[in-house]
Amino acid sequence: MTRAPFRLLAAGSLAFLASTSAAPAQVQSDWSRSFGGPAAFDRLRDLAFDGAGHTWVSGVSVQAGSSYAAGFVTVYDAAGNTVWTGISSAPNLLIGMADIAVDPTGGVVVTGGSTDPNVQDSTLLLVLKYDSSGHLAWRSTFGPTGTHEPIFRKLVVDADGRTYAVGREKHTYAGQRTRGLIVAYSPTGGHLWTLRPDLSDHEDLLDAALDASGNLHVTGTSDGLYVAKITPGGAIAWQRVFPGIATDGYLTALDGAGTVYVGGGRQNVSTGHVVLTAAFDAADGSPRWFHEETGPHYLNFLAGFAFSPTGEILSLSRANLNGADRSDTLLVARSPSGALLRRVVYDAGLGRHETPWAMAVAPNGDVHVLGFSSNVEETDTRQTLLRFSRADADGPIWVIDQGPLAPILAYGRSLIALDPSGGVVTSGNFGLAFNLTDVVTARVSILAEALCFGDGSGTACPCGNASASALEAGCMNSLGRAGKLDWRGSPSLTGDTLELVGIDMPDSSALYLQGSQALQGGAGVTFGDGLRCAGGLIQRLGIRTNAGGASSYPGPGDAAVSLRGGVTLPGTRIYQVWYRNAAEYCTPGAFNLTNALRVTWIW
Repeated sequence: MTRAPFRLLAAGSLAFLASTSAAPAQVQSDWSRSFGGPAAFDRLRDLAFDGAGHTWVSGVSVQAGSSYAAGFVTVYDAAGNTVWTGISSAPNLLIGMADIAVDPTGGVVVTGGSTDPNVQDSTLLLVLKYDSSGHLAWRSTFGPTGTHEPIFRKLVVDADGRTYAVGREKHTYAGQRTRGLIVAYSPTGGHLWTLRPDLSDHEDLLDAALDASGNLHVTGTSDGLYVAKITPGGAIAWQRVFPGIATDGYLTALDGAGTVYVGGGRQNVSTGHVVLTAAFDAADGSPRWFHEETGPHYLNFLAGFAFSPTGEILSLSRANLNGADRSDTLLVARSPSGALLRRVVYDAGLGRHETPWAMAVAPNGDVHVLGFSSNVEETDTRQTLLRFSRADADGPIWVIDQGPLAPILAYGRSLIALDPSGGVVTSGNFGLAFNLTDVVTARVSILAEALCFGDGSGTACPCGNASASALEAGCMNSLGRAGKLDWRGSPSLTGDTLELVGIDMPDSSALYLQGSQALQGGAGVTFGDGLRCAGGLIQRLGIRTNAGGASSYPGPGDAAVSLRGGVTLPGTRIYQVWYRNAAEYCTPGAFNLTNALRVTWIW
């Protein structure tokens, strides 16, 4: 199915392009903040959320043509107000902040580094613990080790507050030999242990994840794909190197059931880069499967990798799929056994390059992707925000095209994440030139989206009457259709134009309902011939008689949805249609339901 995109015009203002298929999600721009550090060139390093509802952003501010760089951490509250900003700087020092990890016991841990460019091998690695108010709880350093360019690439914090920093150090002897590096710290910042696998002359640890027992699973490169399991005490439980199969393991994910998943690649100088995914037994590291997600091409790279809450292994890539010298966005979903579930491509057409930078997975398994779209000449570059449904293999269910960025250009790293309240937060580097950029962080809210489908992705339909995933509708009815609830307008309490539209039902009575919560987390419960999804406090909006299988609320003379539903403050409500289906079909209940809508009301 083809869905037309809509464009984000300004904060709180959205323009929709015509769509002949399912309604796209409606979003609102909540806030956008630009951070400009003490130097001209600000570069994003990481984005995270703490338990207090704050957004944390880290990076480095570089002065072009000088031996000066300052590290920064800036924190925003849920409304986008700056809570505090910390800048680490010193004359003639290169200082930067990098990875952020949330401490389950409270606060966050940030890693960084400090280098004197006039002194060889002088880098001092930093690990700092902050509380949500910006107070420094502890500060630990590592080095200088007498090695060249050491770096912590990844931080993870276990349930007891122990911090593990993963990266590499480069020796200036023996042809720039590199060694993997893992350092563990106590909950108060004390040094616990240091581990260097030291299996090859070209070793770099790129990512790590913790299992339920506190073991650290690490991936990287060591003259081939490197995978290892490290105990909380710093012992190597097992380590494996796979030369030739892959050259690196970029990202790691765990399923909680004894499997380690790795997204990486294999680099071939003559043919280009191949994006790979793989699975290993967490008990001993034995491989379970390898899959090539792309063919070889210099444009290919892995942008994101995750094990979703719905049990899928997701990989996001920039991929050359059409033979021309341009790229598309490729999302691949596999089962834990490695079976291909979906292979979804986004191509805006017109010969454009699509470049995904990062992804975030929603609790229902949908995937948000932040990226850029540009013409071949790179004179028209646009930031795009996509959402892919786990129930749809035909492309993103909606696209936000944020318009031409010129003369504001995008450089380097961009990140996306879902905050605890469901908002989509993005951060990236934007500016007038490569060496004149700020870090821009923004949040959008998803105001309306469909859920509780009768396709078997949640609760099974009562009589095996599942509908096709692409319909994003309820369970099948006696007409061989699946009742579907869509929407038009805007859920604004100061200008309510929301209209609920039901289609593909029998020409019978239909009750439009509002609930205060989604049942079974949005999966629904069996009810009559379908699934009931609207729960909690139920409000009847109105009864309609379908004509041509369709109806809507409100109609002429009806109260607006918010008035009829008694919605007086911003918040979330669930909407659904309960319709009569008198034909002998499934259960004695003689009724069915559409899918549901989750609507977030705003002022």
